[in-house]
Order: sequence, then structure tokens, then C-alpha cells
Amino acid sequence: MAPTVYRFGNWEYLPQSGELRDTSAATTTRLEPKVASVLECLLAHPGEVVAKEDLISRVWPDTFVSDGSIFRHVSALRRALGDNARAQTYIQTVPKRGYRFAAAVSRSSMTTVIPAIRTPPAGGRSSFDAPPMDRPATRPRRRIGRVALAVATATALALVGSLWEGANPPPASVPVGGQAAPVHAGSPESWAQLEFAQLFEDRVDCSSYARAEELLAEIVVRDPQVGPAHSSLINVTVASAVLGCAPPGPLLDRLSGLAIAASSTRRGASMRLRTDAHLRLWRSRSPQLALQEFEQWQGTVSADARNDVGYAAALAAAGRTGDAVAVARAGLAREPTHPGTNWTLGLMLYFDGNADGAVDQLRWTLELHPEFAPARDLLALVLLRRGRIEEADRMVRGAPASGSGRFATVPALIHALVSNDAESVIDAWEARAADAWVAPTAMALLLDGLGRPDDAFEWVRQAVDEDDPWVALIPVDPTFDRIRTHADYPDLAKSLTTPGNDLPEPE
Repeated sequence: MAPTVYRFGNWEYLPQSGELRDTSAATTTRLEPKVASVLECLLAHPGEVVAKEDLISRVWPDTFVSDGSIFRHVSALRRALGDNARAQTYIQTVPKRGYRFAAAVSRSSMTTVIPAIRTPPAGGRSSFDAPPMDRPATRPRRRIGRVALAVATATALALVGSLWEGANPPPASVPVGGQAAPVHAGSPESWAQLEFAQLFEDRVDCSSYARAEELLAEIVVRDPQVGPAHSSLINVTVASAVLGCAPPGPLLDRLSGLAIAASSTRRGASMRLRTDAHLRLWRSRSPQLALQEFEQWQGTVSADARNDVGYAAALAAAGRTGDAVAVARAGLAREPTHPGTNWTLGLMLYFDGNADGAVDQLRWTLELHPEFAPARDLLALVLLRRGRIEEADRMVRGAPASGSGRFATVPALIHALVSNDAESVIDAWEARAADAWVAPTAMALLLDGLGRPDDAFEWVRQAVDEDDPWVALIPVDPTFDRIRTHADYPDLAKSLTTPGNDLPEPE
């Protein structure tokens, strides 16, 4: 039987071999099997919405995958077709539902199979292009003994854990009948794996968060009574969503389920309160309700465990920026050298209109932790807004872009202004945003700073549609001062914060 071929636009696709041919350029590439399966699902139903659930059942039968897997494979398919999430010539995203193949498709047989020809990759990148995805910078790792590892683990700054909640304690022991027995349930292997996972949390980058999530998820499935593993998993999930490590929708959807899974542990009720408070703020955009639940949560934990940036952010989102500064200062008094608490105070001072105070605080944060990219990028942004562009340029010159998150585009913005090369910078970041996740608010920051207010406003609209958590802070974030003067902003502002009481159902 002659092989089948699908034709659409300038493309031909052979499902038997997974080969995709560009007839306009006479080149052929072979798709990865899963990417090919996604394409075949869409081609089988042209013009129809294919639900995410149907894609999962067809492409990943009997396997659990997240929405992020679908997103990555659709992005890879778009790259192969020369399509992108903005143009959507071939593959349209239908929010909250799935994907639609938009082009007309014909199907026929052919007698000659086209040989596979791999096209060479594009030329090299400049140092200010968008960074490649899933290739985090690595640092040399020193071999240390078991005793040294224990000491390092006990004294390391648990950035995310402390940023979102007080650090998780190791299992304590009390004498029982002359023997030392663990207060907390769980095997020694699980507690050792928890310490290892928290070392990944300390590295403060998205790839490390992903590895920490894998390790922590293994613990809570294997040994669900290890309560701090649940807490750390919630911490990593919230931090990944708010800092822009990945599309936030699936991460935020997962939070209620994580809190329910933790309900049988010693602090399950407390974790549920704190998780719901984060969801009220970042997903429902209801800062007043978030404040109520954060305050209830504080009544269930000791004073040492109340350091949560979400509480300060909720105060800021509610317009109480002065109170947010006070909360951040209290957190800093408890953890004076912690990078997260220092950065949070700088951010809240920025929100409160105290740019000079923010500059001083962020400089101090970098003295303590010179490689802490969020502090570097925020400091550069504040300096830029104060008209101190040369200082801002020195701050980020030669520094790698900090990923996909909230302030990732700051180094590119400053480079574009200094070099008068805005168009190439915009093209590089729009290309990245077309192919992979970049926080829409980061794209809005870049375009607004380069004098493209209408394009920036469209990215803010997209931030609302995609549940970018930072949307809750747009009304008070000075970065968006010009956005708030846009003619269409009053209508959009109605969706930025809500009094709603609904939370998403857990997975």
C-alpha cells in the first residue's frame, strides 16, 4: 500500500516515517515520535478543537503527564512548522480547552517516500539573545564527605522554603526507654532525600526547582507522613509559578491537591490555610481574602515560621504598601542574611515609592549573595527608572539572562537602550516567547521600556488570560506606571483584582 501523505500550506507530512517536508525549500526533517503523534492527532481533526485530555490519551496512554508536557511538544511542533504562539498560522491555542489545526488539510497517497534531510541549525546567538530553554548554567560541584554534607545541609539557606514559609526542621529525636526515637514519622531514606531536595531548592534556578519537585514528589508518594516534604513541595510549586519558571496555570491548579495530600500530617491544616491564601492571591486575585487566610495561618504556626513573601505581596496588592514594608522588615529581623527576605524588602520598598531605599536594600542583598539574579535584575530596573542607566548597565553587563521569569528581560532592555539596538532585542525575545514560556509581564516590561506601549499592553492582556501570578500586583507595581495610563486600562483593571471567593478544584 502506498504511504499516506497529508498536505497543508507549503508542507507535506508522512505519518509512516514521521517526516515533515517544506515544499517551498525542498527540505525534510524527521519529527520526534511524540511530536509526530501530536501532529497526527491535530491533522485527524482539522478545524476542530482537540482537548488536552484527548491529546494525553492518544500520545501518552497509561502515562501521567502534565500540561507542561503538552505545551513543550506543541512548541516543538510549531518550531518545525515555522509557526509560533502569536501568529498561530497552523496551530491555534484555545484557552482552557486545547488546540485546533487551523489550516486546510488534504490527505492522499504517494508512491515515493521523501528521504530525510536534516537542515542545519541557525547561526549563533549574541550574548543578549534570549537564552536557550532547559539548559541551565552549571557550576563546579565539590565532592564532600557525609559529615560535611550534613553540616552544609543544616546551615544552607533554604531559599524557597524560607521565602515562602519558615525552614523545614530535620527530624528531631527524644529519648524513649533509653532509645532515641524519631518524633516525625518516615524512613531515614526519605529524610535523607528531603535534605538532598532542599539543596536543589537552595540553588535558586528553575531547573533546580524542577529537580527538587521530582525528589519531593517521590517522598510524599513513598512516605506521606514526612510532613516537611509536603511543605517543601508546596513551596517549590508556588515559587516556580510566581517567579515564572513555567506556565503558571498547571502549577497553581496543583496546589489544592498538594495541600489535601498533606492533610494527614502534623501540620496539614496549617499548610491548607497557607496554600489557599496563595491561591486567593495569585490565581483568584483576591488580595483581601488572601490576607484573611494568611492571618489565620499565622495563628497556627510559631513566630519563627511566619516569614511568607505572599503575605507581604497580598498587603501590597491590597494597596497597603507601607504595611507590606513593615512585614518584610519583620521577616528580615528574623532572617537577616537570607537572600529571599532581603530581596522581598527591596521589592516592597520599590512598591512603596521609596526607590532610594530599594536601591540600598538590593545592593546589600547582592553583597550578601552576589549571584542572586532576582536582586541584580530588580536593582538594575530601579536604577534605570531613576535615570541612572550607566549604573544599571554596569550591573547587568555580561550577566546571563535570568531565565523566563518576571524580571528576565531587564538585562535585554538595558542593553537595547545602551546600544540603540531595540529591534534585534525585541525580535529575539518575541521569538523565544513564541516557542516557549516567558512570563507575559516580563515581555510587557521589555516592550514598554522600548517605547512600544500598545504591544506592551497586549502582553498585559495575555498575562491576564494566562493567569500570570504577577497580574495581582500590576495596580501597585511602578514598572507598570505607563501601562496604567493606557486608554484601555480602566476596562482591563476590572479583571486584575476580584472580590471572588472561588478557588480551583484540586486535581
